[in-house]
Amino acid sequence: MANACCNCFGSKRTCRLYKAGYGAIRALQKQKAIGKDVEILIGEISSAHAGVKFMDLVLKNGRLVADGMAVHPYQFCTDPRSKARPGKGAPCSRWMPGGIAWLDEWNQGVDRWAKSKRLLTSRGKKLPVLVTEFGYLRAPSTTKIPEEFRAKWLPLAFDVANKAGVKQMLQFGVTTSNDPNSWDSGIIDANGNPLPSYNALKDWAKRNGYKQS
Repeated sequence: MANACCNCFGSKRTCRLYKAGYGAIRALQKQKAIGKDVEILIGEISSAHAGVKFMDLVLKNGRLVADGMAVHPYQFCTDPRSKARPGKGAPCSRWMPGGIAWLDEWNQGVDRWAKSKRLLTSRGKKLPVLVTEFGYLRAPSTTKIPEEFRAKWLPLAFDVANKAGVKQMLQFGVTTSNDPNSWDSGIIDANGNPLPSYNALKDWAKRNGYKQS
C-alpha cells in the first residue's frame, strides 16, 4: 500500500512522490517480489474539507492511478451522523469539521476526479473510498470521551460508512494504553477484557451479516 502523506508535503511534491511510489510497487509486482493483490492507496487524509481541496491541488500536477482513496475521518466529540459542533452535553469540545459525517464529500470528490479522468483505477474506474483509520478516543484528555459514548457512537459510525458505500472500514487500535498522552482508541483492555465499545461493534457486525475470520 502506497500512501501519499498529504499533510506533510506540498501538492506538487506529493504528486511526484506518489507517482514514484506507484511505479516502484508495480515494478516489484512485475518481478513477482510482491503479490499482485497488493493494493495501492492514495490519501490517508483526516478532514474531508481540507482533504478534498488538497487532492484537487495534487491532481492539477498530473493524472494519477490508484486502487482506492484512503481516509481517516475522525470526528472525536460528536455523533458520527451529525455535522454540528459539540453542544451542551457533549463529552468533550474538540470539533473536526470534515469527519465521518462528511463521507459524502469524499464520494463527490472521487466522482468528480473520475469524470475528469484525473484520478482513476488501473481499469479506468472510479476509486472506492476506504476508511483506513477510525475510532473514538480514550486518550489524550482533549479528545477523551466516556465509554458509554464510545459504545453508542462506534456502531453508528460503521452504519454511516456502510450507507456511504465505503469499501473497507478499520477500527484503529485494538488494545488500550496506560499512557494518558497516547492516541488510544482501543476497545479491549490490557488484560484482554472487551470494553462495551467492543461488544457494541461485535453486535453491529453480527446484525449486518459479518462473520469473524
